[in-house]
Amino acid sequence: MSTVSTATRPTGIPVRRPNVDLAQADIERWIVPGDPLFSHLLAALSAVFPNGEDFFVESVRNYRSKVEDDPEMKARVKGFIGQEAMHGREHRAFNVRLAELGYPTVALDRDILRSARRLQRLPKPVQLAITSASEHFTSVLARAVLTDEQTRRTLFPAPDGELLITWHALEELEHKDVAFDLLQTVSRSYVLRMLGLFLAAVGFGRVVAVGYARGVLADHQYLSRSALRRNRHNFRHQQMVGPRSWLAIAGYIRPGFHPRHIDTDALVVEWRERLGPALTPNRISSGAM
Repeated sequence: MSTVSTATRPTGIPVRRPNVDLAQADIERWIVPGDPLFSHLLAALSAVFPNGEDFFVESVRNYRSKVEDDPEMKARVKGFIGQEAMHGREHRAFNVRLAELGYPTVALDRDILRSARRLQRLPKPVQLAITSASEHFTSVLARAVLTDEQTRRTLFPAPDGELLITWHALEELEHKDVAFDLLQTVSRSYVLRMLGLFLAAVGFGRVVAVGYARGVLADHQYLSRSALRRNRHNFRHQQMVGPRSWLAIAGYIRPGFHPRHIDTDALVVEWRERLGPALTPNRISSGAM
């Protein structure tokens, strides 16, 4: 049950940006100290966002005419587009810094772009179903990051990295149901929803996994016994990757599933307040519709 009253329940999908230059982010060679494995995983996830977010924006924008007569949904779609566009912009900047540190973000960015272009050849309802499934995946990771301080301390010890991930996570929770609700206005087909889940895993998840593996192999000389011990220790002290997250992601296959069934209102209220001074409002979404 939510601890947030109806009167204080978060509303709106505001667009903001972090008050730091992420292309100059103050981070060490290993994002997760002493742990090349987790560091490459986080870099691979960051690399997927710019072109992945562009795909999500276009899949939603394809149906903007569907919401012209629904002011509330129109505002939610506009907020979604604005937030996702800003996520792509900020992760592009952060990926520049990661590339300087030796992560293969440039190559993975190209791979994701190729995959996104292939997915854009599919029927528009399928593209939207892919976005809906992907948004569920990111909202699960976002919830884990925001609910567990130990996860943040373990995986994002650098202040700039923590700001990027907590800001992104907050906004994923703010718009987590927009693509799903829009999909429901287009089609309530369970088969379509499951097809979107499968193609999201194949079209984006597979590319990330391959890119991650390439990055780890390129740095195999750093996989010492101490690094592997550190990775095992870190795995036990974080909640973002593991059985709980996979179980939550699998909830998407339930026929009666809806993103709002996972109550994150209290988290949104809390993190809006916590991150307020570190974020700047932005209006890049004004012309996005």
